[in-house]
Formats: sequence, structure tokens, C-alpha cells
Amino acid sequence: MGNYISNFNEYGWLDGGYADCQRFERALFAGSGPDGRVIICETGGGVKFYRSSMFDGQFQTSDVTQDGNNYYVNADPSIIVVTPSGVSVREGGGLAATGEFTESWQR
Repeated sequence: MGNYISNFNEYGWLDGGYADCQRFERALFAGSGPDGRVIICETGGGVKFYRSSMFDGQFQTSDVTQDGNNYYVNADPSIIVVTPSGVSVREGGGLAATGEFTESWQR
């Protein structure tokens, strides 16, 4: 398990907020930066949840796949790609938005 980022434990940020794990979930990945926060949590049954408070909005889904250190989130019609360095939103073959993480953590 990697070192936790500031103000964070295995369930989310200590100051609370939308981008946190819910009961019976634990964090797999967390990132924060000037555009907001992202967390990917997993239930005991292996279901992954993506929650974010990014780009002045909030979003959650359980349509998440993992490939190595990267996560792919289906946000039809967009795909959200989460990497240790940031998040990018791809739509219609193009890049719709990006956000850089100043801190990230991965289990």
C-alpha cells in the first residue's frame, strides 16, 4: 500500500466531501488537484465505483474497468481516463477536458 496523500485515509478525505468511499467500500485510487478530486473505491464483491468532484460538478458511476495503473470510466457519451498524473475526458474521438493531479495515491 502506498503512502497516503495529505488529509486522506483508505476511505476518503478526512474533511469529507462527495469524492469519498461509501460504507463497505475501500479506496483503490485517489487523486486531487486544482480542478477537484477523484476517488475509485471497491466493494467487498469487487465492484468499482468512480466518484468525482471535478470541473465544478459531481459524477458517480460503477461502470469502471482497470488496466494496470489506469482506470477507464464509462460516462456515455464520454470516457473518463484516470491515471496517477491526472484525468482526461474523451468524447467523440477528441479530448473534452483534462485535469492534473498534484497528489495521487494508489493501493
